[in-house]
Amino acid sequence: MPARCQLYLAAPAAFPPGFAAILAAVLDAAPVACLRLPALPEAAELLRFAQTRDVAALLDGNPELAERLGADGVHLADGADYAAARRLLGEQKIVGVHCGTSRHAAMLAADAGADYVAFDAELDLVSWWAEMMVVPVVAELG
Repeated sequence: MPARCQLYLAAPAAFPPGFAAILAAVLDAAPVACLRLPALPEAAELLRFAQTRDVAALLDGNPELAERLGADGVHLADGADYAAARRLLGEQKIVGVHCGTSRHAAMLAADAGADYVAFDAELDLVSWWAEMMVVPVVAELG
């Protein structure tokens, strides 16, 4: 069975004016599986908004803030941070790991228990992973 693609959105590092309205329009336009927000206290309102739309909301790189704000999990820039994030967030939260273009880093993250791995925009690598592995993959296209 072919892999099922879903949208995974990453918000900008700083929210532009009117971002909440833009986000609402995007969430109305297409089904979104996950929204990654910058680890900022002001992300709390957008996090809750996404969750009311049944969209998983993750914070970028800060498991402590993700836990405090009630995020669905965290996106890590380095697999070395995985174990500490998993201990803090528990098994019910999402912990994803960005792996650049490294198959090895992705395999280590998957073996450790990451809920997904993310690759840079190398679509051959993303396709290979989706065909060969069970752990979901995110293509970082921007």
